[in-house]
Amino acid sequence: MLKRYVHTFAGLAALVMGIGVVSTSPGTTSAQGSDGNTQPPYPEVTLLLGNTQDRLIHSSIVDYGYRISVALPLSYYTNARETYPVLYVLDPHLSFGTVTDVVRVAAVGGELPELIVVGIGYSEDIVRTRALRERDYSRAPQPFLEFIRDELIPIIDTDYRTDPANRGIIGHSYGGDFVLYALFHAPGMFNRFLAGSPNFTSATALERAYAGEHSALEAQVLLTIGERDDAGSTQALMNAFANTLESRGYEGLVLTTMVFPGATHFASRPLHHVSGVYAIYSLRQ
Repeated sequence: MLKRYVHTFAGLAALVMGIGVVSTSPGTTSAQGSDGNTQPPYPEVTLLLGNTQDRLIHSSIVDYGYRISVALPLSYYTNARETYPVLYVLDPHLSFGTVTDVVRVAAVGGELPELIVVGIGYSEDIVRTRALRERDYSRAPQPFLEFIRDELIPIIDTDYRTDPANRGIIGHSYGGDFVLYALFHAPGMFNRFLAGSPNFTSATALERAYAGEHSALEAQVLLTIGERDDAGSTQALMNAFANTLESRGYEGLVLTTMVFPGATHFASRPLHHVSGVYAIYSLRQ
């Protein structure tokens, strides 16, 4: 039986920002000032969250080396027998710090369970990253899905104390597209799917194909949208998609929808990652 929850947020959610240790890379970067002169070079910096590991994992399926960030729970090394749910984060260059800090702070307060947070990222500049994420999340998502399923998840489950029965994925925009692609192409790979501002027209086509062969969809699914989203997704499209899911009567589906009043496409990203994680993982529902 499908269960559906609808939330509307009257105002912006409080954001927990990342506070980390600053390290410098060997390279330097030059910036050009408004007068056209090149400014003195300064070191590039990376913000490192505590208890976090950064790894490069090469995919033979995609033929690309992904930058994988793993944030471990604060109790990971002191609670040696505990296993933890894993939340995979797309676009970690934009969202990994936010998700990690929200999860950690809320876990201390007993509002969320402790999670292992895994960011699936790129070792490229922002221009190249944009092209790669469009390829992996939207244009050609199947090889990327196979990389996660057949290469990345086995590594994470082998190297860390994970709970394989409690695995989630979160993404926004193109990342939201991929979350819904995974929902309908590999529903057993995750059991929690958090999709923010996806292309609901494409998602409708994916769902229609899935519905032709399936009557069950064992998953917790979150759909979110900014009220003023201007990137092709609208509240009306989200509601229509949610109504379609509801009308199917999928066995095992728990669906939650959220609208962020006043939020544009870009403003809805941090709201999706903060409020969405609470909606799907909260211990105080």
